[in-house]
Amino acid sequence: MRGDVELGRHTPVFDDGEPLAEARVSRSPLSLSRKGNTVEAWPGREGLRYTIDGRPGTGGEVLAQAALDGGVLIELGSGATLLVESAWTPAATADHGFVGVSRGLDAVRAGIEAASVLPRSALIQGPSGSGKELVARALHASGPRPGGPFVAVNMAAVPATVAASQLFGHARGAFTGAASASEGLFRQAHRGTLFLDEVGACPLAVQVQLLRALESGEIQPVGGPARRVDVRVVAATDEDLDAAIAEGRFHKALYYRLARTPLSLPALAQRPADVAVQAFHFARAALAEARLPSLDERGGSWLTRAVMRGLLDHPWEGNTRELIAVVEGLVVKYGAEPEALWEVEQPLADAPAVADLSELLERNGYRLQVVAKELGVGINTLRKRMAEQGFARPKDLDQETIRAAVEQHGVAGGARALRVSVQGLRLRARALGLELDG
Repeated sequence: MRGDVELGRHTPVFDDGEPLAEARVSRSPLSLSRKGNTVEAWPGREGLRYTIDGRPGTGGEVLAQAALDGGVLIELGSGATLLVESAWTPAATADHGFVGVSRGLDAVRAGIEAASVLPRSALIQGPSGSGKELVARALHASGPRPGGPFVAVNMAAVPATVAASQLFGHARGAFTGAASASEGLFRQAHRGTLFLDEVGACPLAVQVQLLRALESGEIQPVGGPARRVDVRVVAATDEDLDAAIAEGRFHKALYYRLARTPLSLPALAQRPADVAVQAFHFARAALAEARLPSLDERGGSWLTRAVMRGLLDHPWEGNTRELIAVVEGLVVKYGAEPEALWEVEQPLADAPAVADLSELLERNGYRLQVVAKELGVGINTLRKRMAEQGFARPKDLDQETIRAAVEQHGVAGGARALRVSVQGLRLRARALGLELDG
C-alpha cells in the first residue's frame, strides 16, 4: 500500500479500473492509515466485520512494516479476501512468461533482463517445482540469438555411463554398440542454449569436461577429435552446491564458471500474492481442458473464500508444480458442480493429494494412459508434468543409451532405469534398428 487506503465495496479502484463491487462487502470501508513505520486499521462504522490474518478486528490494529512486506490477509465481511502489502515499484519491464505479481518474481524477471545484456553461462537455483526451466527459456528468448536452438536435458535422468557421449557426442565405433556417430547435445545446441537441469547430478569426470567446454568453447567427443561449439550453458539445481563442493561431489571451479550469472527463485510460499494469481490462471486452463464453463462464465463462483484461504495458508513444499496439481484436483472434484464448494469449510483438505509422479509411473510400468486415469488428468497434462520433472520419452532415447541400459539391466530393468515403458522401449529400439532379446 502507498499512503492511506480505504477497503470496501466501492474503494479502492483496482488496476482493471473497477472496485470490488461485491454485495457481501459493506459500503462502509475499513481504513488503513500510515503512522510512521506502521499502519493502523479502523472500521468505518461500529460493528463492521473484518479479520486480519484470521483474527477478528475491533479497530486500532497495528500492522508492522515487516508484516506488510510479506503481505497481510484481510477478510471483509463474508465477501472478499484481500492481500495487502507495502507498495513497491517494479524493476522488470516484461513478464517473461511468468504468472505472478510479487516482488520476488519481479526480482527474477529483472535478473533475466540484466543477464540478457551479457549472455554468459548462468546458474539458476531454487526449490523443486518453482520454474527453473521457465527461467532458462526466458534467458534464451531474451538473449541475442532467440531463434537458435534451445536444448534441455535433466542430468539426473542420464545414466552416468553415457553422460559424456550424451553431452559431447561420440565417433562411430568409439565403444561397443556405437554403430553410428552421435553429435551430442552441445552440437545440437550450437549457436543457441543448452539447459542442464539438475546439474548437481552430473558425474565428476563429466564435470571436468564440462568445465573445459565452458572455458575454451571446445568439446571432446568420445573417440573423436575435439570440436569447437558456440553454446550458452544455463544450469539449474535445487541442491545445496556449497555442501556438494565440501563433500567432493561438485567441482568448485565449475560452480564459479556456471555462476557468472546467478539467479535465485524464491519458494512459492514466500510469494503469497502469486499463489492467488496463479490459482486463477491454472484454474482457467484446467477448466478449459476439461471443457467445463470458464471462470468468466460462472463469475469465478467456485473459487470461494475458503478455497483462497486454504491456498494462502498452504506451505507449498512442491511450489508451483504442487499448486497446479491441487488446482487441477479441485477442478476434477468440483468443476462440474462448483456450488458444492460453498458447503465445504476446508476444500484443500478434500482435494486429491499431490501424487508422487515417480512412484506412480514406476508402479504402473510407465504406462501413461493408466497413470493419467489414476491422477484424473488428461494424457497431455501428464506428459507436460513429466517433461517439467525431467522424464524422458522413448522418442528421446538414442541407440547408445538403450544399449547401455539393456546390457546392464536387461529389457525390463533397462526400461525401469530409463523411466519408460517396456513397450515404448521396444518400439523405440525397433525404430533405431535395434533388436532387443528377452
